[in-house]
Amino acid sequence: MVYFISAWYDGNNWREREQVWYIAKHITEFDDTIKQVQLFSRNKLYPYKIILLSHAPNFRHFLHRQSIFRADYWSVFDQMQCITSRTQRPFSYHDIQWPDDVEFISSHFAIIVRRKGKKFAQVEFGDDGNMILVKLFDNDQISRINHYDDRGFVSMTEMYKDGKPYYEQYMNEDRVWKFNRYVEDGHVDINPLNNFFLWPEGEKEFKKLRYDNIEEMIEEVLVRYVNRTNDDDIFCVAMHSLHTNLWARLLRRRKTILSFYETRFSLVKNEVMERFLRDAGYIVTATREDGDKIREVMGQSYPRMTSITPYDSRVDEGISMEFPYQNILVMSDGVPKDRFDEICDELVKYVIQHHKTKVNFYTTSLDYQRINELKNRARDLNTKVNSSSDVKGEYFVLARCLEAMETNRKLREARLLVDLQDIPNQFLQISAISMGVPQITFRETQYMKNGRNGHALESVQELNEWVAYYLKDLSNWNHARVQSYEMGAEFTTSEIQRQWTEVIRHVDNNWS
Repeated sequence: MVYFISAWYDGNNWREREQVWYIAKHITEFDDTIKQVQLFSRNKLYPYKIILLSHAPNFRHFLHRQSIFRADYWSVFDQMQCITSRTQRPFSYHDIQWPDDVEFISSHFAIIVRRKGKKFAQVEFGDDGNMILVKLFDNDQISRINHYDDRGFVSMTEMYKDGKPYYEQYMNEDRVWKFNRYVEDGHVDINPLNNFFLWPEGEKEFKKLRYDNIEEMIEEVLVRYVNRTNDDDIFCVAMHSLHTNLWARLLRRRKTILSFYETRFSLVKNEVMERFLRDAGYIVTATREDGDKIREVMGQSYPRMTSITPYDSRVDEGISMEFPYQNILVMSDGVPKDRFDEICDELVKYVIQHHKTKVNFYTTSLDYQRINELKNRARDLNTKVNSSSDVKGEYFVLARCLEAMETNRKLREARLLVDLQDIPNQFLQISAISMGVPQITFRETQYMKNGRNGHALESVQELNEWVAYYLKDLSNWNHARVQSYEMGAEFTTSEIQRQWTEVIRHVDNNWS
């Protein structure tokens, strides 16, 4: 059995990051564990199970969005709250027992409930139209928030005092409270009349009625679960600062794979981390650059370390030739301001000479100040181009992409990708390979080989020259396109499957 230990947290909190539908997500939901579970599920590589340490009342919806709805899982909060139900149940705000004199008002975003002329409640919904929470008000001040489980009951309620969070109360399916977590110091009180958690042999009592923090309580239940697993089982840990020390304690002398991924990548050099990395059966990183970071921070090499992309490539014919102008997708996030200024200067020079060009400033930012900065920059650059030419137009535009599908659409329309971050965006690069889009970067990577599917600049001043190289001569562009498709064979689903099979077999056969 392979146990995938997920890192699906809201920052450094032991809870899911489900949001109301009208607020853009802070980060993409996709990560390495999702790809790994998809791979193991669809190809039936090995028996597997997800271990979930976050309070996730909407977990079934999350699995559905990731196309892994039937994935088996074990939830520590389900055990602590004594929740046995596994299936979703349709549940509407009409099923709630409201006072007789309330009035429901549908807004563009939520359902507002009014009583005696005042706001009494606000019903919020998730991406799938499912009710996720109800905010309750007292004299126009928030008093509590009920969080609804997609299995049809209130899973947790946040209590407020003077308009500020006071404590969180976690309940079972019958709405009997199991434990309270207090916001100020994080301590947890167990219900003395219901002081047990769920276990296969029956209910087990908690060792204490008060815990200093929720992690201490989680560990008490989790250690029992880990001890019941077989010695031959493998634990694939999505490395995250919130649970690293916990798993390092629990998985000593167990078969482990440590998985590092993008923004979740963090290392603190200490004795616990050094031992965790040293004793790991294998270390898997999303990119080779992440592997270099680990060696740099820890000051040593790890022979059992490899990079396996969480993104697979596939041939996806772009549609850039269908447009009357040539789209250039330019990464704006993560580029130092002075460098971005130089990039803009070089692109203005090119656009003035080649009017059938449109530069798209790509961003995934949610910062409205940053968005306005990019819009103003595009406007100023358009003014500069138009003042230097008789041909007026909108040559610089903003391409704000908050979801993978939006990014794919923009890349399918692009003739060229320019990503001059110190380390190019992995998802953009693998998508560009799939769509045959040449890349201009500052360095060679797994996904851009100099002279094959793109070019690595030595300075920004070369940008104008290399944009012209790919856009003015169709043969150069077509060569890079063909090379992209050939390189994509290294990152197909079957190749990723082969790499993971090798890692699992190595851990299984070489553990000591």
